[in-house]
This record gives sequence, structure tokens and C-alpha cells, in this order.
Amino acid sequence: MKLIGLIMMNFYMVYRNMILYIAGGVALCAIALVYVKDWKVPVVGVDVEYTVPSLLLLLSVLPAFDVLKIAHKSGYDKYIPTLPIRRETIVKSQYLFFVFAAILGMLVTMGILLVFSQFSWMSFSLGEYESLVSVFTILILTGSLVFPLIYLFGSERVDIYVLAVFFASIGFANLMGRIGKYIVGLMNIEMPVHGIEMPGNTTAFLVYSVIFALVGILIYIISIFIAIFIYRKKEL
Repeated sequence: MKLIGLIMMNFYMVYRNMILYIAGGVALCAIALVYVKDWKVPVVGVDVEYTVPSLLLLLSVLPAFDVLKIAHKSGYDKYIPTLPIRRETIVKSQYLFFVFAAILGMLVTMGILLVFSQFSWMSFSLGEYESLVSVFTILILTGSLVFPLIYLFGSERVDIYVLAVFFASIGFANLMGRIGKYIVGLMNIEMPVHGIEMPGNTTAFLVYSVIFALVGILIYIISIFIAIFIYRKKEL
């Protein structure tokens, strides 16, 4: 019950920010996707149809980090340890709230894609949804690294942490993708190219997405124990 109470407290601290981020992300996503039919140039090596929903997912998890910033500015982070609550419960509540924000963002993003897929000039295949699973995993990896950094160095530079770790996670995902393609190449199975459906390769891409997601979840769990260790040792 204490864990649920802390999660609800985190939600009440940033629910306005969450609404603002998601609403703004949806608006930007809608505007960009409306003009995507006239904008087929890849951005940073990926299609706009993939990049824009990815940014919406990133915006959806930012309130989870805002919790720590607000707690620091208000003094709540110094008050909460004085309560009869175990420190690992405090850490777990912040990690679980992050997962809640990421899942909410994933559902909103998938809903946006579903709505826009109804337009004749735009179609989203299964590959786009599988790609979002990889982006979701990148967000999980981002949280896995950002939270320990915040507990270790403070929340003053949280925005820098998020951006640096997010792009580092993208680099890790690209590395995993190359390894996956190499393994699949050894098995003589064709991997799909983003945005292009080719028969017989959907299963291979799905397997890669699942493996990448499992790796991200494992790192996230390890990160929880690391953050708990840091939080216990840190003097407040």
C-alpha cells in the first residue's frame, strides 16, 4: 500500500506536466504526420513516420524525471526519508512510475498511429508497431541509466542526463541491430528494411525486437538495485 501511495503521490506532483507533454506531443505528431506525405526525406537515417512517434514516446516519460526535480526544489526529497518508509520502496515507486508513463505514452502513440492509418495516403504496417517496441526499450534503457545518475549527482542536470543517455541508448540499439542482422545473416534469413514489408522476414524482426526488449528489462531491473544501493548510501 505504501508503494501504491508513493506512485500516486508522484502522479499528483506531475500530472499537469504529463497532460501538457502528451497533448503537445500529440499535436506536433499530428501536424508532422499530416505533412509526411510531402516529406519523404529520412531524418537522421530513419523515416519521419518513425521519428515523430518516437519523439512522442520520449515526451511521455519526461514527467517521470520531473518528479525528482520538483521533489528537490520543494524539499520533498528530504522529507520523504523521514517517514516510516523503506528507502527501496521510495526508489521502486519512482521506477514504477516511469514504467507507467512509458506504457501510457506507448498506448497514446499506438492510438495516434491507428487513427492516421485510416487515411488513404498513409498506412502503418506491423513493422512500424514492432519498431515502437524497440523505441519503448530505448526509453527503458534511458531510465535505467538516468535514475542512478540522478541519485548519484543530483537532479539539477537531469535534462542533460536524459538527452545524453537517450542518444547513447539509440547507439546501443543500433549496435544490437547490427549484431542481430549479423546473426540473422548467418542463418540466411532476410531482415526487414524499415517501412518495407518483405515476406518471410517479419518473424526474424519480431524475434529481434523481443530479445532487445528482454535485454532492456533485465538492465532496468539491475538498475533498480544499483539505485537502491546509491540511495541508501547517500546522505540526505
